[in-house]
Amino acid sequence: MTTAEHGDAPAAGPARKRPNPRSARRRAREVALKGLYQWLLARAEPAQIEAHLQEMDDFAQIDREHFDALLHGCIAEADALDALLAPALDRALALPPPPPLCPCCSKHAWQPLR
Repeated sequence: MTTAEHGDAPAAGPARKRPNPRSARRRAREVALKGLYQWLLARAEPAQIEAHLQEMDDFAQIDREHFDALLHGCIAEADALDALLAPALDRALALPPPPPLCPCCSKHAWQPLR
């Protein structure tokens, strides 16, 4: 007979720990993707993008080394990555024009106001 049939509580075994779905590496990937999006659309300098991203609330909780490798590595190797992806695309890889500057402050929409 099992312990449940005797009315006893099940034996306590090692608790299964669920992985944190928002690990530091995952946060780094999310933030780097935001930075790459800014780079593609606004064509801002990587240092400017990184400074903007550092103002995010959860930036201190990311895996900084992983973030740097993703953001700066993807920007540095953009042409090579485009060449690798081109054969799998059904149309030419083209970027949209950058967004217009705000007439009152001469900043792109993603840039913080200061």
